[in-house]
Parts: sequence; structure tokens; C-alpha cells
Amino acid sequence: MATRTIFRLLAVLLASLLYWTLVSHVANVAEPWDAPAYWRGWYPGALLLSAVGGRLIGWSAGAIVIAAQAPVMAINGALAADGWPIALPFLLALAVPAVAVAALARISRRSL
Repeated sequence: MATRTIFRLLAVLLASLLYWTLVSHVANVAEPWDAPAYWRGWYPGALLLSAVGGRLIGWSAGAIVIAAQAPVMAINGALAADGWPIALPFLLALAVPAVAVAALARISRRSL
């Protein structure tokens, strides 16, 4: 993997972790998806972040953006050992549209 690609991947990961940390703090919740405006504002913002990341690294940006909620929840103490079996399938479901948006963003970059 080229150095540029690794840098871009780390940039997407860092931006995602900062984004979900911001969501948790602004909404005063341990789990970002518990924020009152999650579906109206925060999740669409994550899709936008996925599109930007998708232009840089492709479809995996969508998975990274959504998966970054997990460490934020763990740091906030929201995920005990018994919470992971519920959280992981939910994160996978949330990642499907984000991966699609990131992939489309990458395709549109190539066609321009």
C-alpha cells in the first residue's frame, strides 16, 4: 500500500473518530445513534463524510466512517461485553448506505 493511501486512510479514520466524538459531546449521549437528531442531521453528515472519504480512498471510507462509532461508544463506556452483539449488526446495517455513497463518490471522481 502506498504511503499516500495509508495517509488518506488514516485521515478518514481520524476525521470519523472526531466527528462521532463531536456528536456524542454535542448531543450529550454515550452512543452517537442515541442523539435526538441522529437521523435528521448526524447520519446524513456521516454520509457526506463518506462521500468525501470515498473520493480519497473508495468504498472503504463508508465502512470506516460508520465503524468509527464503535470506539467512541467503547470510550464513552456505552458498550459492555454484552452490548457488542447488538451494536455490530446495527453498525453493519448503517454502513451499507455509507459504503454505497463512498463507492459512488469514487466512481464520479473517475468519470470527471
